[in-house]
Amino acid sequence: MKPYVLSELREYRKRIGLRTDIDADDETPFYPNKFGKHYNRSYLSTMLSDHMLAAGLVTIDNKRITPHYVRHFFAQSAWHAGASLDDIAETLGHSSTKTPKENYLRTQLKKERDVSHFVDINI
Repeated sequence: MKPYVLSELREYRKRIGLRTDIDADDETPFYPNKFGKHYNRSYLSTMLSDHMLAAGLVTIDNKRITPHYVRHFFAQSAWHAGASLDDIAETLGHSSTKTPKENYLRTQLKKERDVSHFVDINI
């Protein structure tokens, strides 16, 4: 986690009266909802998507940005920056490179392995 994100989360926890130190025995949600409970994953996904849309952030083909889209974007950006498939898979929580290779990077890897430039057909 980036230090500035952790700092903001600690400040939020402080404002709502929760501990700010990291303790494995602390069973409170890391980022609690207004009732002090864990957020539902689908709620967080919808909330993030709604905030992105409200901010005017959409894909280049004018589609809604979702957390799933952000995962794809992250994997592709990391790959183009030189990250290994192993590191991308681990960061995204996958046990092997199969998922990022087949689901997140399939198009990029196919383009990189394209050998059509080796063949020149003169008609």
